[in-house]
Amino acid sequence: MGSFVVPSLEIVSEVIDGEAVILDLRSGRYYTAEGVAAQVWQGATAGMQRRQIVESCRAHFPDQPSVDSDIDAFLELLVTAGLLLPEQESAGRDNPVLDWPARYSPPALQWFDDLADMMAMDPVHDAGPAGWPWSAPPPSNPPAS
Repeated sequence: MGSFVVPSLEIVSEVIDGEAVILDLRSGRYYTAEGVAAQVWQGATAGMQRRQIVESCRAHFPDQPSVDSDIDAFLELLVTAGLLLPEQESAGRDNPVLDWPARYSPPALQWFDDLADMMAMDPVHDAGPAGWPWSAPPPSNPPAS
């Protein structure tokens, strides 16, 4: 694996206080990644090479023997979820300075579907009389004669 790219403009994210919040507008699913995972996400979406992310993490956590395999597994999970695509050639983007947390924990991704229906709803055409985010009742069909 080299570098990565976010495959769609419909995947948006922000890292806030050490937590990455990732929203896939296509599916309505949202994800969270904390600590080490948030920094891996930030590095990958900024165009860092996998090697650069691993070296940065290893430099910060020299006593963690599983850094390579943990980061590889996490990046593969992000690719499988459709949040990242491997990039053949790096576009030469600037690499951020990653702000690793004080303690190491293997990167993990949590995902939630509880807002998927609301996010998929068209706020103009699908809203009910009470307005968005409440959907309109399904149309009633007249009884067949």
